[in-house]
Amino acid sequence: MATSLTEIYNHWKTSVTALHGSITSFQAYSLALAAALDRTLVTHDPHCRRNEDISLIEKIVFDIDDQLKSQNIADMDQQIEPSKCLLARVRNTSSKLSPASILPPEVLSHIVVLGHEDEEERHRQRLRQMQLEHFDAELDDFLNRPGRVDPTYKPPIHFPTLFSHVCQRWRDVALSVSTLWSTIDGRKGTEQAHEYLLRSKISPLTLILRPGKDDTYTASSLKTDPVFGILSSNIHRVSSLDIEVEHLEDVETVMNVLGEAGSGTHLGTLRFFLENSWGDVISTTVSQDLCHRIQKLNLTGAHFPWDSMAYTGLTWFKLTNISRALNASQMLAILHASPLLEGLILEYVVINSPPDEHYAPVLLKNLQTLNIAQLPVNLVEFETDNSWLRSNNFLFSILDTPNLISLNIYGLRVIPPHFTEFIKRLMPRDEPRGALLGSKLSVLRLSTCGLPPSTIRPLLASLPNIADLGMKDVDGFDDSILESLVLKQTRKGIASLTQTSLLPKLKALYATRCGISSPSLLKSIVQSRLESNNREDAVQIEKLLVDRCPLGNIEPTLTWLKENVREVTFAHNYTPRDDLDSSEEGDIDEDT
Repeated sequence: MATSLTEIYNHWKTSVTALHGSITSFQAYSLALAAALDRTLVTHDPHCRRNEDISLIEKIVFDIDDQLKSQNIADMDQQIEPSKCLLARVRNTSSKLSPASILPPEVLSHIVVLGHEDEEERHRQRLRQMQLEHFDAELDDFLNRPGRVDPTYKPPIHFPTLFSHVCQRWRDVALSVSTLWSTIDGRKGTEQAHEYLLRSKISPLTLILRPGKDDTYTASSLKTDPVFGILSSNIHRVSSLDIEVEHLEDVETVMNVLGEAGSGTHLGTLRFFLENSWGDVISTTVSQDLCHRIQKLNLTGAHFPWDSMAYTGLTWFKLTNISRALNASQMLAILHASPLLEGLILEYVVINSPPDEHYAPVLLKNLQTLNIAQLPVNLVEFETDNSWLRSNNFLFSILDTPNLISLNIYGLRVIPPHFTEFIKRLMPRDEPRGALLGSKLSVLRLSTCGLPPSTIRPLLASLPNIADLGMKDVDGFDDSILESLVLKQTRKGIASLTQTSLLPKLKALYATRCGISSPSLLKSIVQSRLESNNREDAVQIEKLLVDRCPLGNIEPTLTWLKENVREVTFAHNYTPRDDLDSSEEGDIDEDT
């Protein structure tokens, strides 16, 4: 019998053609060919294979596969069982010829970890972009209910799961990396939760509990949620806890579990979302050990007794729907105890502060994100309530944030008196005389704010580094402001900043229900920045969104903008008419 791979293959090919007449020889050559393939792969170092050897093996393997499929040999009776074994061996050989087959498990582990981190980062960026484009909605809606905000949203596929479905070897590698399976989401079901718990081994856990929640986001008792048992039995491993419930007793149940763990817990991130509540007090005592460990605290609808809390390491602090639960001294104590704070979000929070009391500003060098929102002013019961104005005035009087990057203000119909002082504190402390450095603030969002053009213009002039500007329901953002955004030209054709040229670093502009009505001014803004491309610091407009503004006929301008701006969205803009009432938007013009 022939011994070389080529000879065996040629004989095998002949036997396949006359399979029914030479079944015995076919069986013999199938077994011999399978053994020859094994010997070839074992006796040759994968790193030292010659290209001609690889090409020969690939040719034989692919031809074997085609022959077996074309002759329907894989479906024959047990008389040709060796052919089935050969088919399996051929498929296994194909995977071994892949360049990835020679990668050690440590390298594959690193690849799947990087892929997982990249997928999560892209998902965060997408949610962040959605939040910027819908900047009047709460950030939690994008992190936890993005489908409610954007019906086209589709969650990403879990990268480690994709990786594990490539082949058995890759699956073994993915399952060996415990950190890939450390996020347990109760919404995915009990079976997956317990499977992930086993795969995560001893890694710190991120636990998400939404008891009884479905697409309508209804809630039942936390105690009836089978995934809740994971928390109580693995509390020492939980580093991040995210819970949405409907009843205050469910929140207190969780706090009792945390209290029983004492110093055994390593919880660093805590988020409670209590449905339909405006600041219920969580009566359960919180241990000082837990207060010292928590770095990210996110409370909606419920809060702790602040006088008993001693936070020392907060980096992220978010309160929502906490009406009149904080006083000025408590807020000051939290900020003084959190010098590393990077994000502060206060949405519909009233801080009780005396009207004439003066407080020294609190320096927060690390703070980069500040979101402040109050209730929409069309609610009659808040029209004459000065506590909202006093609360926000107090905040702007105490916040000293020289490194702030993103500022989102929603619902301030009246700008508090201390707001101007707050903006001044954004300026560099050691700015050289005559330098136009400005603050580090690059993202500004104003929504439902009663600002006239005379207030908006000096505000933007004091913030020359703004790259991302969003205005929603701000009537004062009109054509006179747009005209100030057009970079002026000198006689030499080089763009120079003048007192009427605002935001030279602007890259993205979002305007919804504002007073702008001139499409040509939008074109001039983009065009002036295109013409200044010979400047080293020139920045071009990359994103432009105009929604529900009285722009009239925009077709001629829209065509030009689409050719010169990377992302352009004009939606529901209309032609103003004298008889246009509040329930009619006029001529709808929607294009993306």
